[in-house]
Formats: sequence, structure tokens, C-alpha cells
Amino acid sequence: MNTKTEWRTNRFSLLELLVVISVIVILIGLLLPALNKSLDKARSISCLNNEKTTGIAIMNYSLDNEEWLVIGSGGYGNLNRWYLYLSGKMTNGMKHSLTTKNYGVVYNGNKVTYGTFACPSESEPFATYEVTHYGQNSYLLVGEETGRDTGKFRRRRLNSVFHPSVAITIADTNSPNLVNPGNLRTFSYRHGAREMRAPAADEDPFSGGMTNVLYLDGHATGRKYMDMILNVSDGDIRTTYGNRNIPNRRPMLAGFYYDNISVD
Repeated sequence: MNTKTEWRTNRFSLLELLVVISVIVILIGLLLPALNKSLDKARSISCLNNEKTTGIAIMNYSLDNEEWLVIGSGGYGNLNRWYLYLSGKMTNGMKHSLTTKNYGVVYNGNKVTYGTFACPSESEPFATYEVTHYGQNSYLLVGEETGRDTGKFRRRRLNSVFHPSVAITIADTNSPNLVNPGNLRTFSYRHGAREMRAPAADEDPFSGGMTNVLYLDGHATGRKYMDMILNVSDGDIRTTYGNRNIPNRRPMLAGFYYDNISVD
């Protein structure tokens, strides 16, 4: 038996090796988009879970505080904000809160991008966003009288909400330093597509992606920009406020009596 000849005939030729490598490269190319899509979906689900946890915290806070909704933001120096109330990290007193406890959220300050208010789909750290990756609906979770520095706060009780399943509470935000979105353009549509960063005032974010939105009844879901604009009911908007006629603000005013508010 000629073992030398047999050994040579059992080897892969260079051409065969190139064919195998080419097949592997093609398979990787086919699998990578599916893998990336699965990873994006997993991150989006984790983001939704963060918002649902926040929704539970908001409701428990209200039940402990005579059914007042948590204050959204206000006060110079960023001292009164919803995530500070919910995490028990208020540092300038709790004038408008009966409790100082943590409501089951994880927040270690804006220098640590981790916890309940960190969206896994967002690559920018808290420091860029100043605070968190989520912002509250500034029409629902209100705060100090804008620009007046009076020390008085506008607040709502749960009884001002008549349709909690359409009342937007918080959502992904896309603009650094913006924690109180006032229209749909300031939401981040970072799930499922490359988003537009902080679009101009006259520019709609047609990225094709979705923003994760938490509603006051506790459910959270991904929504597209035009889907929210086109699917808001006139019957869910109960106010004479002028912004009710602006398409990208109408969904922010849905589900509660905008004019039912207290100032103290």
C-alpha cells in the first residue's frame, strides 16, 4: 500500500477549502441580520419591562400620597423630578410627598447608566441625557409653574384621569437634557430602526422605528409616530387648551382632564 499517495488523496485541495470558507461566510451573512434583529427585540422588551416597573412605582406612589400623581419636574437645579420621588432620592425636602421611600426602582444618579431608567437600546450614557433615558408627559405629570420660580407646583390627582389606558405617562426621549417631552417629536423612535436625533421643530421623525410608551393603566407598548397621531380619539381629549389642535401634541393630552389641576 502506498501510504504517501493515500495521504495526499485524502487532503482538501485549496479550491475545496475556499468553497467551504465561502459557504461559511455566506451563512454568517444570512444569520447576522436575524441575530441582530433578535438582540434588538430583546433590548426593546427589557426597555418595556423598565417602563412597566416604573408604572407600578407611579401607581404605588399615588396610593401612598392621597392619590396625587408624582410631580414630573420643576424647580431650579433640577431638584424636583419624578424619578427622584420614585427612587426616594429627593435631596431638597419632600414638600409635596408624604413618603420618602423607594418604590421598587433602581436609580444611582445620572453618573451611572444602569437601572430602571436606563434603556438597553440607547447607546448614550445618562451624562449625555443629563438624567435618564425616559421622559414624562409634561401635560400629565406636571410640576413647578414654568419660569415663575414661585415655589408653587401644579399637580393632579388620579381622579383627573378618565381613560388611563390612553393617558401617556412616560416614553423614550431622544433629546439630551429633555426630561419633560411636550410633543411626539421629542420621543425617541430607537426600536426597530435607526432613529433621527432631536429633529428640528418642523421635522417629523419618520425613521420607521418605534418608541416605547407607558400608559397610566400600567401597560407599555411600542408605538410609531404616525400611528399615535392618527389613532387618537377626539372623545379622549377634554380641554379647551390650544395645543389640542396640534397633531403631534394631541396624543399627549388624551385620557385626562387637562384643566383639572391644583396649584399649591
